Amino acid sequence: VVVLLLCFHCLLVDLLCTLVVSLVLGMNSGNDGDTPPASNSLYYPVSVNQGIRNGLNPSPNLSGVNKKYNNYPETPVRKLSFNVKGSQQKRTNYCCGGHGKSTLVIGFFWLQAVLFCILYLYVSKRSSTRGLSLRGNEDELPPDSQLNSTCPMRWNNVITFYKDSPQRKHILVTGGAGYIGSHATLKLLHDGHAVTIVDNLSRGNRGAISSLMDQAKPGQLRFVQLDLGDYICLQNLMEASNFDLVMHFAAVAYVGESYLDPLMYYENVTTNTLYLLRAMQMSGVNKLIYSSTCAVYGNAKEMPITEQTPLLPESPYGQSKKMAEDIIRDFVKTSPEFRAVVLRYFNVIGSDPNKILGEDPDREVSHKFGRISGACFDVANGLRDKMLVLGTDHDTHDGTCVRDYIHVSDLVGAHVKAIEAVDGFENRLNTYNVGIEDGYSVKEFVEACRNVTGQPIPVHYTSSRPGDAASVFANTSKIRTELAWRPRYLNLEESLRTAWDWNRQHKHGYNNNMAESRISQDHLSQ
Repeated sequence: VVVLLLCFHCLLVDLLCTLVVSLVLGMNSGNDGDTPPASNSLYYPVSVNQGIRNGLNPSPNLSGVNKKYNNYPETPVRKLSFNVKGSQQKRTNYCCGGHGKSTLVIGFFWLQAVLFCILYLYVSKRSSTRGLSLRGNEDELPPDSQLNSTCPMRWNNVITFYKDSPQRKHILVTGGAGYIGSHATLKLLHDGHAVTIVDNLSRGNRGAISSLMDQAKPGQLRFVQLDLGDYICLQNLMEASNFDLVMHFAAVAYVGESYLDPLMYYENVTTNTLYLLRAMQMSGVNKLIYSSTCAVYGNAKEMPITEQTPLLPESPYGQSKKMAEDIIRDFVKTSPEFRAVVLRYFNVIGSDPNKILGEDPDREVSHKFGRISGACFDVANGLRDKMLVLGTDHDTHDGTCVRDYIHVSDLVGAHVKAIEAVDGFENRLNTYNVGIEDGYSVKEFVEACRNVTGQPIPVHYTSSRPGDAASVFANTSKIRTELAWRPRYLNLEESLRTAWDWNRQHKHGYNNNMAESRISQDHLSQ
């Protein structure tokens, strides 16, 4: 904005200088040696013949004006005087001192105008490409028809074909380039819904977007690169898109990292949820499926964990999710039209059984704070020397932590059930645990990984991490009863095998090769 204002200021200065130079040149120019009498000097905005055609008759004596004036070029302002004593009419020109100088000055002015327009377009384009850091090269990003990264944006409306049935909805999926969000999007596409993905790509994957584009029908899927913290752009998107429902997955989600940078978690998880709710309120979108976590329970004293277990989070991650839940709960109380479903996940593993999608976290972050399944596969693929297991002194049967592992496809199934039921709930806010009601220790998990991958997977045991609960597994009777949801993957090795099948084909994630990481030109038509 500052650059454009400076350019506009320079353009005005150029115009002023042009006018001053024009006047100076006009004052110094000759007048054919005659000084016109003041009483016969007239100013006209057009040439003499044009003035006569327009009914402007300066003097009765002009009827004998020589025909040579009919071919004289018209100029914006011209001072004309005539010697009426003789039969010969004389013309005196006081404009800009002649055609050569006039043309030069006017040309200079228009050159400045053209340069200003070029600079304006350049600055506008540079401003439109600003944004958050992306994983990879910009030339691998989708074109503007699929990836809109500026505000105000040219929102591409999802075609109305997907509105021909009440069961088909237009759903906003935040964090749809991430692990769980991408799997949920895939299910929504297969069910015939239209989907808009919003993701800032800070931890999502362009490769996941590419795979989803391959599965979508023309006009069914739209991807918008946007940070939820950019409230103005978010609100513009919400108001322009006529969403029926929002699935909110977008969040950073590493317990260990949250201890090192708690403010990032409160901003990314809690504040961005607040912005999303405000944008939903302003745009009239009244249905939300929220992705929460079992970390809100903290180190629960009794197992299994029910929805009535006290919320006592120990990590900043769990606390940020609890605060987001509190905001949603308060908003529902004051908004009669608003309905929300909160799903508290336990530990999510596995991949799409058809090997379309998988888990591909940011390598640098996952190596520091990563999940156990990713660490196992990295060791099996030779990307790490050994696994690091935190703690062997927990109050469990083998001293290592016990967790409830839910397959990502079963978790997505819970979201689908929530979509189907959200309008019919008597309560406008409903919360459910999502797990398999059983737990596996870390040692049992590692052994299952060895069986699935066929690799030895060396392990190094170290001290426990602060805040880690010894045992965490769910009671899911509420969601089973109210939503008729049942998990399909109950065997740990079966769940891990789906993840390993994808991982073997994508040893380095979605960026295994350029063809997989690039969104092809075929998607332009979509």
